[in-house]
Amino acid sequence: MSAVFEHATVIDCTGRDPQRDARVVVEDGRIRRIGANSGPPGPKDARVIDCQGRTLMPGLLDAHVHLALIDLDAAAEAALPPAVLALRIKDVIEATLDAGFTTVRDAGGLDWGFKEAIRLGLIRGPRIFISGAFISQTGGHGDHRERTSRATFPVVAGLTSETILADGADRVRRAAREVLRRGADQVKVMASGGAASPTDELDHVQFSVPELAAAVDVAGAVGTYVLAHAYGPR
Repeated sequence: MSAVFEHATVIDCTGRDPQRDARVVVEDGRIRRIGANSGPPGPKDARVIDCQGRTLMPGLLDAHVHLALIDLDAAAEAALPPAVLALRIKDVIEATLDAGFTTVRDAGGLDWGFKEAIRLGLIRGPRIFISGAFISQTGGHGDHRERTSRATFPVVAGLTSETILADGADRVRRAAREVLRRGADQVKVMASGGAASPTDELDHVQFSVPELAAAVDVAGAVGTYVLAHAYGPR
């Protein structure tokens, strides 16, 4: 599909001043020409959009979002009817696109199915690089159980991705392989304490060097990388 944006104020993010009363020609999903509105008009069959002086700029990128962690309360999310939770996550994804973000990296919690729904055109959304389930040590930042709990924390299968608790290099290696099997684009590990977990502090060091190396080895074997939650100087 071709489109021509006319009378736009173009910010090209190169550091140059905005270009006013500009025309942008898009063909087959690619920007073919940016110039003055008095220049070549573009393909005859193109959809013409009069921007009326509004700003036109490249899509924004956000390298750290949690699209499925709506209220930062896994128990509250799990208590919702699954259909309600699915629609709330859908609204967050579509609102992210409407805010101008065309690419985001979900740093944990979002199920691969939402990425697939965008690809199939079932919902609107940005391009998403997902991390899937968090990998955390027992009692780490990804372990959201209260101290009195002896059970696993709640998760809604197919909507949110639970934390995988892994202790020891072999278990971390297996967990990394599992999240990649589920469709993760990169592996997310919890390497320090955090503000939202009940049994650790921000400056706690989590996972040993051999454990982290195991995750890096698995990710590197398939051409991707490890993303780490890491506060503190150590």
